[in-house]
Amino acid sequence: MEDDYHSFAVAIRHDGEVIEGVEVESRRTPWVTCPTAAAALDALKGQRLAAGLRLDAETRVHGCTHMLDQAGLAIAHALRATPQLEYRMEVEAGPGRVVRAELARDGEPLFAWRIEGGAIVGGILDGVPLATLLKHGSARLSPADLEAAMALRRAVHVSGARAIDMDAIPTSGSIASSLAPTCYSLLHEIRPLALRNKGSARNFSGEGRWPLSDDL
Repeated sequence: MEDDYHSFAVAIRHDGEVIEGVEVESRRTPWVTCPTAAAALDALKGQRLAAGLRLDAETRVHGCTHMLDQAGLAIAHALRATPQLEYRMEVEAGPGRVVRAELARDGEPLFAWRIEGGAIVGGILDGVPLATLLKHGSARLSPADLEAAMALRRAVHVSGARAIDMDAIPTSGSIASSLAPTCYSLLHEIRPLALRNKGSARNFSGEGRWPLSDDL
């Protein structure tokens, strides 16, 4: 998974039924503490693939949101017969935070969203707030399409950082002092240690190429 601010790789090792191990490569992270969050995924060892991503709330908050997303996608993919699945997502913000968000799956366009006031406008998901996409989308989408929709939702969320000069923020606590901890680098005791990885952001729009192109 790669975007302007992150580049992670997560591999699930399994015997077809049970998870035997998890490997994480943190290539580019917003905070220096992010790689340490990989330890939370050790709790997946010994769990059955068919159960999906099963981690309690405390383990999740000690992990990394993006690593957890990838682990969930990897587990779901391990249960499919197809050898490869690729999502490509593009998000554009406009005046008043109206957002255009598009997703292609294995090169085929799947979603083209217009988002206003935090809700999707038009199409099969018309009127569904992004905040409750999992709840309301499950009644309108197939499991495979819901997975893709949740991935695009994450891309929309991450895109909001484009409006922020991240390198001007010394630690994660500088932007999250009033927020409840939602990941390892936002834990109250970790915030003073979560220094900004300055210069790590990339503008793929400006470079005119897709993320992960270095790996293809």
